[in-house]
Amino acid sequence: MRFFPICWTTKRPTTTDSIAIFSVSIARNLDVSNLMLRGQLFLEDSDWKRASMYFDRVLDINAKCAPAYIGLLCAELEVQNEEMLGDEDMPFSEYNHFQKAVRFAEEGYKAKIEEYDKKIRERIRKAQELEERQKQHDQLINEINTALTESDYQRLAEQCAKMGHDDLANECDTKYHAIKMNREDEERIQRKHQLQEQYDNLVGEMKDASTESDYQRLAKQFSKMDNYKDTAKLASECDNMTAGLKWLRKAAQQGHEKVMEILQQIGTEQQEKTEPDCIVEDYDTGGDKKPAQ
Repeated sequence: MRFFPICWTTKRPTTTDSIAIFSVSIARNLDVSNLMLRGQLFLEDSDWKRASMYFDRVLDINAKCAPAYIGLLCAELEVQNEEMLGDEDMPFSEYNHFQKAVRFAEEGYKAKIEEYDKKIRERIRKAQELEERQKQHDQLINEINTALTESDYQRLAEQCAKMGHDDLANECDTKYHAIKMNREDEERIQRKHQLQEQYDNLVGEMKDASTESDYQRLAKQFSKMDNYKDTAKLASECDNMTAGLKWLRKAAQQGHEKVMEILQQIGTEQQEKTEPDCIVEDYDTGGDKKPAQ
């Protein structure tokens, strides 16, 4: 069984004249000790009313007895001894009995009783932190269950990692990369379809092309297709046709014979493409037309 400290009210006298006073003080201190003991015993029996009565009697003798104020605090809180104060649910630093005890207590005892209150506050702080972490955890779980996009899972993975939830962070990171890969695959397929459609359109336009501007435009568009299929070759052919038509246009200004000479220089491959549709005006026959030779 633990007891409260004894509240001594006097010091040992140094002269013979104060012996009588000292004897009275000793008797009073013994009374205080007995009253404190009775109060503590009533606390152990959970007799809060009688415990308070005995601690009040101590204070009638010594109004600065800090342990008596702690005894009154124990009775008020219905605690059987002061060591159990640290197990209370709520801090008691605002209680009047505690404040008076701190006011009159010696340094060692003051630190001891203040530690009881600090113990409660620390326990409450940890409980609040745990509750907040659980709340954040539950919120993260809810967000993970409703996440849909890459950015959702990427953000959640970062949040989980910062909060120390490595398992949730790995889960979010895995889903993020899975969605990212699916998106990239879909984009590649879509890009391939777009390139094929663009390729087919440009090849069709190339068959119908007839002017320098047509071939210049087609050459640029083929060059922008990232070497898809034979687009590099087709771009080169369009460049050659542009150059050939340009030479042809300049030669036409010099006469029919020069045109025939330029056509032969264009090359067999270009002639095969252009020969069926190319009609050259016979300047010598006064405007009659005949197929190019």
